Formats: sequence, C-alpha cells, structure tokens
Amino acid sequence: MTNAHSETSQTDADREVVVELDEVTTRYGDRLVHDRISLCVYRGEILAIVGGSGSGKSTLLRDMLLLQTPDTGSVRVLDIDTAHHPEAYTLPLRRRMGALFQYSALFGALTVM
Repeated sequence: MTNAHSETSQTDADREVVVELDEVTTRYGDRLVHDRISLCVYRGEILAIVGGSGSGKSTLLRDMLLLQTPDTGSVRVLDIDTAHHPEAYTLPLRRRMGALFQYSALFGALTVM
C-alpha cells in the first residue's frame, strides 16, 4: 500500500487532519498484515480502501476506528495520539466515526420503530 498523500501540497497543509496513521505495523501472530503504513484523512475527504480478499482492508479500518491497537506506529484522531490514552478516553472519539460496509450490516429482524 502506498500513501496517496505522500506529496503534501500547500492546500493539504492547510486542511485539518482528522485521522493520521504514522508507520503503523499490524500483525496477527506471525502473519504481517501491514508494514509501516502512513496516511492522513482530511476533514471532508472521502476515502475508499480497495484490495483483494485478505489484503488487510478490514484490519486497516479497525486500526483507524480505534477498534484495535496496531503493534507499532501511532494512530492520531483529531490530533490526539490514541496510544497514550485509556480505552475510556477513546470511546468518545469512536462515537464520532463510522464505516460503510460493502454489504448490508443491518439486522433484518429489527426495525427502526
């Protein structure tokens, strides 16, 4: 994976970074899933993560949504380094995030009413 924002323009420097991954490495046991991924998501930006089955898309989202902690590197949300805060502190940050799944992730037996 490469960082689409590797060349920062003046306009990028002026925009607010909402989520930043810096040198994130994630493993499951001996399996290396991500190796030093760095990227920024800016306010108002729409980001699509595309890849084959088993390529680490869901793992990357779990890192970004603070649902898991990467083995190394840092995840910053709204300029807060989440590695240095307890779980209770990251809960309000997670409440401000969302993800859209390819297939419906709703419970068919439940209604809005």
